[in-house]
This record gives sequence, structure tokens and C-alpha cells, in this order.
Amino acid sequence: MASPVNDKGSILKDLLGDGIFTVDGDKWHQQRKVSSYEFSTKILRNYSSIFFQKNVAKLAHILYEP
Repeated sequence: MASPVNDKGSILKDLLGDGIFTVDGDKWHQQRKVSSYEFSTKILRNYSSIFFQKNVAKLAHILYEP
């Protein structure tokens, strides 16, 4: 009988393939290094600023709508 952990791992692997969340060892290190560039402080700061600017007006409109 398969353990629940193995079942969940299998489901994730079916869904995500050989991605960073489903691999270990050398594959994980390689994918982690590549993905770290996408999640740098500068990139996240720029994205969050754009996201905030686009959505603050929408939120203000909702909050102050009569």
C-alpha cells in the first residue's frame, strides 16, 4: 500500500512535472539557482509597485463608493 506522502508527491509530479517543488538534489539546486533571478529583491519591488499602483485606485473606489 502506498503512503499518503508518496501519493501526494505523485499527484504534484503529475501536475507540475519535474519542477522545483517536485525534485531533489542536483535538479533542485539547478532550478533553484535559475528561479532565484526571477525573485530578486529588485524585480519583486518593481512588480509590487506596479501591482499597488494599478489596484489602489480600484480599492479606493470600492471603499468610498456611496
